[in-house]
Amino acid sequence: MPVIGRYHILEELYRGSESRVCRARNAENGQLVILKICQDQALVNGGLARYKNELIAIQAIAGNSVVRCLGLEQVAGAIMLVFEDTGAQSLHDVMAGGALPLGQALRYAARIAAGLNDIHAAHVIHKDINPHNIVVNDASGDLTIIDFGASSRLSREQQTIVAPNVLAGTLTYISPEQTGRMNRAIDYRCDFYSFGATL
Repeated sequence: MPVIGRYHILEELYRGSESRVCRARNAENGQLVILKICQDQALVNGGLARYKNELIAIQAIAGNSVVRCLGLEQVAGAIMLVFEDTGAQSLHDVMAGGALPLGQALRYAARIAAGLNDIHAAHVIHKDINPHNIVVNDASGDLTIIDFGASSRLSREQQTIVAPNVLAGTLTYISPEQTGRMNRAIDYRCDFYSFGATL
């Protein structure tokens, strides 16, 4: 079983070009956690700033509709965010079994909308709402929005226009203004567009 600092890696949940996400156990207290690890050494310096921004965005949001971050750690040259593990699975995995019953889909939609309300009330724009970044725990009924790596804190007075060569988010779900090809500023409405594409 691989070890990073005090964490025993149990399984890898996701691997991307910039990070990997693993389920792990804290050897000191036995707590199950999710680790988001910056895996590319060339990105470690930039990764620290991005991970700090992600942590700040999550901590600014009130309510229980977003993932709970336990901290940012640097261990043996690795930078990682440590999250509470609720045992949930992604909405993508839930929907892989086929279409959701209407009642269940409506309950999920209402919870996602409530989560977006909490996020936007903190002046945070998620910018990557999609079925992979929404996790559900059917046993507890909890639905949580995760992965604030692309998020930003903006007010309407500070909107920015994105360069066409810079995409933040999952292409299938991002709003047209996030592509940078519309010459329009990104605001909270991009999350609503992605929410609609997710449904």
